[in-house]
Amino acid sequence: MSEIIWEAEEFEYYPKSRGWYWMIVFLAFLLLLLAWWLKSWLMMVVVIVAAIVIVWVGQLRPRVIEIRLNDEKLRWGDKELPWQSIKSFWFVKRGEEIKVNFLPNFRFVPPLSFKIPADKVEAVRHLLQKKAPEEEREESLVDKFNRFLKI
Repeated sequence: MSEIIWEAEEFEYYPKSRGWYWMIVFLAFLLLLLAWWLKSWLMMVVVIVAAIVIVWVGQLRPRVIEIRLNDEKLRWGDKELPWQSIKSFWFVKRGEEIKVNFLPNFRFVPPLSFKIPADKVEAVRHLLQKKAPEEEREESLVDKFNRFLKI
């Protein structure tokens, strides 16, 4: 059984300046003013909770996890997924960075995405082509939006 192993961060982290945090506070303040003007007290609570969550999530740092691909399954950190649960895969290159993406068969589950070293791409492609079809896709709009907002 062949196995390909590498390490990657569990999610992409974007450094944030003080200005980013002030922007969140300012936007939350504007939304709170709108909620107050509309007399929507529930909206005020939602805006406050959302601002707190965005700031909290913005400070989280990714752990480095081990990714393992073998003939039976995909394993990342302490999670795993058998190949029967993978609908397709694709690679996205942005600058020098390459990501491998997996689309699970489950509804309402977003694709899994992992950075991959350039020297592992062909070996991973060779293994994956036996397990799932490769698609041609670009970076998703959600990923572009997240990178723009640094979240």
